[in-house]
Amino acid sequence: MNSNEGQKFIVHDLATSAHSLTSSATSIISATLEPHLECPVCLVVPKYGPIYQCRNGHLLCHQCHPKLKRCPLCKIPLQKLRNLLAEQLAAMIEPNYQLNVEKSTQETIWRGPLTWKINSKMLKDVINTEQLNESVDKRVNVDINTIVLNGFPQVTSTHWPTSLVMQLIPIRIMRQVGTDFFSNSHQVFLGLQEKDDFNTLKTHLNKTGVAGVVHFINAPGCEINLMVLLYSWEKEVFVGFIPHDQINFIQSIRDEIKKETS
Repeated sequence: MNSNEGQKFIVHDLATSAHSLTSSATSIISATLEPHLECPVCLVVPKYGPIYQCRNGHLLCHQCHPKLKRCPLCKIPLQKLRNLLAEQLAAMIEPNYQLNVEKSTQETIWRGPLTWKINSKMLKDVINTEQLNESVDKRVNVDINTIVLNGFPQVTSTHWPTSLVMQLIPIRIMRQVGTDFFSNSHQVFLGLQEKDDFNTLKTHLNKTGVAGVVHFINAPGCEINLMVLLYSWEKEVFVGFIPHDQINFIQSIRDEIKKETS
């Protein structure tokens, strides 16, 4: 064997050894990271992002997260929180890792009547009650739409009642309750086909400070107890917010109303 051939063998051996070391290092990293990146629902390390987490840090893949309302491990309500570190680690062990771009559309999930009472005593500070009787019944027909991300609706209408009842409450009460209930909450959008219905609802959810609390009553099995309905003057749309921890939210509203009326 001449010197050139010997050098070729040495170079080949070094390259082979380097490749083996790289493969071994990658295997060690993969074996170390995979148990910590595995989705607890489908038991698979995500090959596509985004990767989500609950507020306690438990991870969920982008396919399982939209199907759940609570973390499967610690049972707290889920929010749309990405874990950027987990995404970077997944990219280290999955060479074809991709971050999916979310494609969103809207679809109608419920259609029916929304009713409420105008109580002049409750609204004396926010609406000119000289034109109102003591109690006036109102009714409009609405479509409720939700955002659909990559084929998964943010809100479903399973077991919803055939009609919804709304209570008008000054927004100052919502502020006193706090914004924690609405952090990253799911939203729906109300559509009204009749212009008169739109103007009627817009009049009572006005920028002087009134919100609607929509109650889901006579609906066994329905996971939603209520949502807060507001009118956005900038976008000219009615937005419904579904608060977290609805039981405590309802009790907080009752406590604040009791303070105002006592």
